[in-house]
Amino acid sequence: MDDNWKISYRQIALLFGFVFFSLGILGTIQIGLLEGLLEVIPYSLIILLLGIIFLIGVLIKKLEK
Repeated sequence: MDDNWKISYRQIALLFGFVFFSLGILGTIQIGLLEGLLEVIPYSLIILLLGIIFLIGVLIKKLEK
């Protein structure tokens, strides 16, 4: 039985996009706003922005094909 896993760059970008998006939302809302740690919000927004960029990049590549 041969198990050759083939993961495309698009799947990796989707994975990182969703992870960064989720962590950014969690950091902004849960830690930043609800816990009152306002110094965490800029870092969370940067992580959120990275996630959005990954997801938009995958969407653009998919639309080009």
